[in-house]
Amino acid sequence: MAQNLLTLSRAEAGDLRREAIDLAALAATAYDRFQPLAVEKKLNLCLEANPARIEGDTVLLEQALNNLLSNALRYT
Repeated sequence: MAQNLLTLSRAEAGDLRREAIDLAALAATAYDRFQPLAVEKKLNLCLEANPARIEGDTVLLEQALNNLLSNALRYT
């Protein structure tokens, strides 16, 4: 919770590390990270992604993807 508040504070202050990011590659990394948990829970996790370049904060986007996948696998 404290880490999330710190991240939110950084974002509001404009203290973000903006860089070019390929969302498909970021999603593939998250997929690889959570696939073992999906298999363990007997859930089918699949990824269909096309290259999509954006500018943003990689750390924040990774955190958002991790939260989404973690919650999806936890509450499915």
